[in-house]
Amino acid sequence: MSAMKQEKLHILLHLNLFGGAAESEKFYEWNEAVDSFFFSLQIHLTSGGVHPLPCALKNGNSTSLETVDESKSCKLEEKAVQILNEVLVKAISTSHVCTGGADRSSDVRQQYLSNVICALRNVYRLLSLLHDYERANAPIQIAEKLKTRDIFSFLTHIVVENSALAVNASMALFQGMRSDPVAMNMFIDELKGIPLLAKAFVITGCVALQVSLVKHFHQLLGYTISKRMLTIFGDLNNAVSGALANDFTDFVRALVATMAWAVRSEPRFPGNDNDHRADLVEEILQLLLAIQPMYTGRYAAQVKSSTSQEDKEETMTQLGIILCDVLSVPNADSRAYRCKLAVVMLLMDMPNEYSQYLWVNKGVGQLLSILSLQLSEIVIEKRKNSSISALPILVVLNKLTQANPAIKKFVEDEVFPQVENPSDSSSKIKMNMKPIDAPWGSLRWKLIELMTSNDSNLKRCASELLWTICGSSDRFVKRTGYGNAVHMLGIKGLVQLPKGV
Repeated sequence: MSAMKQEKLHILLHLNLFGGAAESEKFYEWNEAVDSFFFSLQIHLTSGGVHPLPCALKNGNSTSLETVDESKSCKLEEKAVQILNEVLVKAISTSHVCTGGADRSSDVRQQYLSNVICALRNVYRLLSLLHDYERANAPIQIAEKLKTRDIFSFLTHIVVENSALAVNASMALFQGMRSDPVAMNMFIDELKGIPLLAKAFVITGCVALQVSLVKHFHQLLGYTISKRMLTIFGDLNNAVSGALANDFTDFVRALVATMAWAVRSEPRFPGNDNDHRADLVEEILQLLLAIQPMYTGRYAAQVKSSTSQEDKEETMTQLGIILCDVLSVPNADSRAYRCKLAVVMLLMDMPNEYSQYLWVNKGVGQLLSILSLQLSEIVIEKRKNSSISALPILVVLNKLTQANPAIKKFVEDEVFPQVENPSDSSSKIKMNMKPIDAPWGSLRWKLIELMTSNDSNLKRCASELLWTICGSSDRFVKRTGYGNAVHMLGIKGLVQLPKGV
């Protein structure tokens, strides 16, 4: 908790922060404080810390967000939020959206409105945080004052106009709908917001805005297949086709084309620290994972779409090639590596034809590299929660080795190089208790270590992959050792295991 204690978390929305000529600067200072708080909170949680908010709220009905350092707090004051509401009402009533200008007063007004929109976004963020952890005590009345139809319409207008404030407006709109189905339904049904966001996505040249819009699409679609989700996906298909005036371009094709541009454009992907293309690719991959069942999966027939099956197959072909492009990017940049992990997640539900794309474009070797890195985190570095992240790559490689004999042979040679195969004619399981050749740190050693893991899912997935590439029980035992192999042999019905094992 030391990182949290060192950070100044006094995110107090006081009345005396706003007033007179210093309004804009005070908004800016408060926004900086909130951003700093959320950044510190993310670092704290990522390092395995406990979220302070449930601890703060469990003993009372206060809407304060008290941290472990009790002298600091983060709270929303209704009167202060009312001031923010009045500022927004004034901006909306005068339709004063600055898109940039040559005179100093125009720049000042634009900066002021930018700070106001950022403050609105941060109020939404804090409200969402309170909703997530203490719904019964969340300040609903405060939320209602800042989640009106007029404010959402105002933000959407800025996004569609693609002004200099579009990114901040989009982020505010995203936070305003987060964990709030009432606000989301108002945006979809009353404001007809889906076609507007789709139009902004296809016409903007701002990567940061595209990232935010893809997050919008994911949030609007949700994470569980439902009738509402199918309807929204169909609306997105129609909206993209309408925005491009092209009946042959649907939502997924637009996403794939955008990802292709991001990966293949100059400078070389992922670019410098200010380049948002990696963020865009990662968000698109996560969105594609969510909508795959509605595009080519079991729910595709229930989605309203004018896209032919032939066009869908062409889109999926292009996607397969782009996934190989992403996998070919070096692991040195953490942003690129996150994109590669997102590719692995998407490949878990891939069609069998993708195995050929991966084989021809040398993607299998890249997947093995990811496997080695993921397993090192578990068996060598022993990082917390690392076992969960290793499951997808184990599943994908097992699926590939089952689907493609060439891939099976390649993976076998990479995992078990210079190991003589026992005679295929041998029908007796060799009783070597330990593997015949598994030096510390090698890929086969890492996989064999997982065969006795306390995590049953990890143990099963690693054993299944080794079973597939070995191809026979005697080879499996010789390479992994009977002590490691016995559980899998029992699952396959080759040895009798005690009850309950």
